[in-house]
Amino acid sequence: MTGLSVVFIDIYSWQIVAQPTSRMGNAAGLMMNILWVLFAVH
Repeated sequence: MTGLSVVFIDIYSWQIVAQPTSRMGNAAGLMMNILWVLFAVH
């Protein structure tokens, strides 16, 4: 879970700083949703 937390913070900060609008932005959003589900299940 610690590793997932680091990935979560990295993706979140990238979304805030870079504000991606392409497929990478969509992929980051999808990954954030998946991580939220994993955190909720844990």
